[in-house]
Amino acid sequence: EPGARAATRETWRRYRHLELKPRLAARRQLHRAAILEALPLETAGVGRLGLYPAGYGVSATWLTCRYPDLDILGIEPRADQARVAARVLGDLHAVVTGGPGDLPDDVSMGAVCVDSGQFPEPMVLTSNDVREFYRRLSEDGVMVVLTPEGAQGDGAPEAIMATAGFRGVRLL
Repeated sequence: EPGARAATRETWRRYRHLELKPRLAARRQLHRAAILEALPLETAGVGRLGLYPAGYGVSATWLTCRYPDLDILGIEPRADQARVAARVLGDLHAVVTGGPGDLPDDVSMGAVCVDSGQFPEPMVLTSNDVREFYRRLSEDGVMVVLTPEGAQGDGAPEAIMATAGFRGVRLL
C-alpha cells in the first residue's frame, strides 16, 4: 500500500497535462491530502466509497492511489467536471453525473464522504441528499462529512444532519 506522499505524486502526475482548471484544482486540493488521510477508511471493509461532489476527481484519484483496493463512485452534478474525473479515474471506477437522487437503484456503498467545502454556489447539501446517501449505505456503513471551518446557519452540515434526524455522523 503506497504512502501519502507517493499518492500525492501519482495524483499530480495524472493531472499535470490536463487543461488549466483541473490542474489548478489538483494543485489546490492536494494541499488537503492530510484531511483525506484522516478519513476513517478500513479499506478491506468499505468496498465502495461514494464521494460527493467529485469535482475534477482529485480527491478520488488521491484515494485510489493511496488505497488501491478501494472502489470509488464519484457523484458530480457538473458535467464538465464529471468528464474530467471519469477520464482521470479510468475504467476501474465510476463517475455519475448528477446528485445523490440520480444514482441507479441497485447502488450501495460501504462509506460516503461528502465534502461540503467543495460545493459551488448555490449548490448546498440538503437533508434529502443525506437521507438518500443513508438509504444506500451498507448496514455497517460510514458517512463522513468534511466541513469548511466556521460553517454556520441552516446550511451548515450539523444543522442539516439534525433536520434529517441523524445523530452520530462524523464531521471532519
